[in-house]
Parts: sequence; structure tokens; C-alpha cells
Amino acid sequence: MKRFQLFSFAFLLCMLISGCAVVDVSDKGSHTMVSVYNTAWEVFSFLPVASGDHLRPNKFSCRWFQDTVTLENNIQMLENAAKALDATHYKNVSSSIADETVFFVLVNRRVYHTSAELVFGGNIPDAGTNDVVQIGK
Repeated sequence: MKRFQLFSFAFLLCMLISGCAVVDVSDKGSHTMVSVYNTAWEVFSFLPVASGDHLRPNKFSCRWFQDTVTLENNIQMLENAAKALDATHYKNVSSSIADETVFFVLVNRRVYHTSAELVFGGNIPDAGTNDVVQIGK
């Protein structure tokens, strides 16, 4: 019985650590990229247990019993990071979602990834380009 309790505690701790929202900025020469990851843990693939706190990315915090893994939340975190870096636009947005089932069908981990290249004031692309978004629009 003590092994089960220890295993349960370790599993809960792993959920806390990985149920998070992360914003990563990388600068590769003339390209500045923002990557956003938001993770959620669910029971039976539809009951949320813990997910990333999109209002406090890169912090040790999560939202209990809420599903915050959405494209809208990822775009909000991306735009907040872009504003903090004084970017005016972003382009080449891509998003993907990954589902991982743990413990057969009992527990599911879902990760939403969104990335984009930031554009700064002097490098504003043509207005007719479809894949360029103005910050805050």
C-alpha cells in the first residue's frame, strides 16, 4: 500500500511540474522566434485535472480542473511575449497538438505548441501578405 501511495504522490508531482505554460524566445541572427507550449493532464481524455496557466507562463503555476490548452490562449501568450520585445507584427505562425496516453486510457497528456517569427518596426512586410499579423489585431 505504501508503494501505491508513493507512486501516486510521484505521479501527482509530475503532473504539477508538467502541467504548465512555457514561452520560449530564441534569437537566430536576424530572426527572432517565439515558441509557446501549453500542457494539460486529463482523465479519460476529457476531464481536465491540471493545465498550464496562460496568464502566468514560465511560472510554477497551473490551473486545476480547467482546460486552458487552446489556440486562443497560445496566441495570447505569443502576443504578450511579442509586445514585451517591442515587435510590431508576427508571421509564419504554426500550431500543432500532441496527445499522449499514459496508464492505458486513464490519463492523457495534451500539449499545444504554437510558434511564430517576430517582425520589428523597420522590417514591416507588405500589407498584402496573408501570413503577417499585426500585434493586438
